Amino acid sequence: MFSFVENRFRFYGIAAALVVFSLLSPWIFGTNKGIDMTGGIQIEYAVSGDRDAALAKARELAEILK
Repeated sequence: MFSFVENRFRFYGIAAALVVFSLLSPWIFGTNKGIDMTGGIQIEYAVSGDRDAALAKARELAEILK
């Protein structure tokens, strides 16, 4: 049977090596600074009637939300 207590220093060494590797890996491999998301919210609607009034209202609401 395998004794974890007798081999604890090996496991300490493996754990320490993994911690050091994880801390140094951003400098070794670099980081991905891009935002690659999928999904989100998209709203589409149809306007019937006076198109110019609807565009004016949409611009007005866009200015308020800025």
